[in-house]
Amino acid sequence: MPAWLEQLRRGASDRPLLGTAELHRLARLAEQPGPPERGGAQPGGERLSPLRGHGLDFQELRRYQAGDDVRAMDWRTTARTGRPHVRVYHQEPRPSLYLLVDLGARMRFGTRVRLKAAQAARVAVYQALRTVRDGGAVGAALLGEPPRFWPVRGGRVHAMALTRALAAPCPPPDGFMTTEPDRALGMLRRLPVGTEVLILSDLHWLDSARAGLLGGLVAAGRPVQAVCITDAAERTLPPLGRAPFSVPGAEGALWVDTTRPGVRAAFDAHAMARVASLRRLLTGAGVRFTELGAETPAAVWTRSLGKGLPGRG
Repeated sequence: MPAWLEQLRRGASDRPLLGTAELHRLARLAEQPGPPERGGAQPGGERLSPLRGHGLDFQELRRYQAGDDVRAMDWRTTARTGRPHVRVYHQEPRPSLYLLVDLGARMRFGTRVRLKAAQAARVAVYQALRTVRDGGAVGAALLGEPPRFWPVRGGRVHAMALTRALAAPCPPPDGFMTTEPDRALGMLRRLPVGTEVLILSDLHWLDSARAGLLGGLVAAGRPVQAVCITDAAERTLPPLGRAPFSVPGAEGALWVDTTRPGVRAAFDAHAMARVASLRRLLTGAGVRFTELGAETPAAVWTRSLGKGLPGRG
């Protein structure tokens, strides 16, 4: 490896995927008011109480039980019956969010503004902070070498620890590597019913079998949205002249004249067909599908993705 490339790799390995200023911007965005939640009621505090009786929707009037909040006493019924009664209110539990964030080798690529992995991390940080702000819980699987897993928990301390993991340095790969998501996908089947799953990846690993697994999650009551993150150079071939391309499983480079109209048209058509194929696979399985450019600013995707998340907005 040339000395200049080794220095570049070391520098990239030491730099965080998301800087401090970027994290502060995402935290401010996550604190901004969003669309009203389902039911229109906001919970009190960071976490929902495991006990009923602290919501806004009246559910039932029943006899007092040990552990009931005396503030919920219905004094009229108590006086009329001679036995203590409480009014019970119900607050619909908010679904947890589980993030599957691809930080693997293929995601460590970018020609405009940032890496695909950085865009995935930005969306994940925003959604994690916003979820706990609204009293929910968040967990994550970070795909990389090796993969890392975070349990579903509530509270800002947990979310900030996950944020630091997402922002950590993401070194360039040593060679051509593919993400192996099967362990993480298998864990999704053990999530509680109602947990919302958000996948952030270029989805190069998706096939019909894995799409079917995601469809099974949806059918079992775990809504899934897949965000396919692409780089501008993956959507439209840059006019670089004669350039080398690496091909999986092939020795040496394949040289291509990127200025030839036929080559450019074929590249663009292939890129569009790939996204269309992913869309068909996932929507056919009941999974929400969104394409997101790595260069897209947060001001754009915080509006569009927030509305597209299962059960949000």
